[in-house]
Amino acid sequence: MNTFLFIAILLLIFYKISIFLLLCIPLRIFNKKNIHPNNISTKVKKTSTLPNEEYTTANKPSKSFFKKLKTFIWLIFDGYNRYLGYWIGYFPSQFIRNAVYKHVFFMNIQEGVTIRYGLKLLGMSGISIDKGSALGDECWLDGRFGIKIGKNVNIASQVHMWSASHDMNDPYFRSNPKTVGPIIIDDNAWIGPHTTILDNVHIGEGAVICAGAVVTKDVEPFTVVAGIPAKKIKERNRDIRYKLEGSSFFY
Repeated sequence: MNTFLFIAILLLIFYKISIFLLLCIPLRIFNKKNIHPNNISTKVKKTSTLPNEEYTTANKPSKSFFKKLKTFIWLIFDGYNRYLGYWIGYFPSQFIRNAVYKHVFFMNIQEGVTIRYGLKLLGMSGISIDKGSALGDECWLDGRFGIKIGKNVNIASQVHMWSASHDMNDPYFRSNPKTVGPIIIDDNAWIGPHTTILDNVHIGEGAVICAGAVVTKDVEPFTVVAGIPAKKIKERNRDIRYKLEGSSFFY
């Protein structure tokens, strides 16, 4: 009885971990069925039609009970998946966080990648991070339309990357081909703290984004940009020899 009570108390104290352990396999199956195409070699064509175009309320067909039940179950898993994408970033072990990112969320994370505390995620399977790159504390990555980060990229704290947004001129406030598209960051780029990178942006090799900038257009290789919106202020030395290192078990 005492053993049972002890286990029950532990489960209550660590209820988040308990729920995750119960749902990790169903979540993996759920995410595997909903993996993003991750075809981000080119930008979204502005004249194309988005997949799964939203219906207006008037055009939505009525659903049967079983379809409603299926939708309800899907929403539960999707909601918990998004919550986990926020909560897991604060788990005090980089090793475990990366394991969840790779094997539950299906993020493409290569060797030597450092992801610091507090990462928040959307569209996890659309995110690819190559060897030796590093993300600082409390970054936001929206991979719904693809984020591809190259090798040895230094991303400072509280950087936001949004591959999708709303169209303020759309009558139903929907996303459309004008407001979505992949974010591509080439090797050796340096993204300063508190910067925001919006959809359909390609940041070239070795480019530098200064702190607090908002990047709305492509940045040429080895170019330094700053401001809102970000504009070129100078060029960077092309002789880059450093390699990023900083992985740790806990932090």
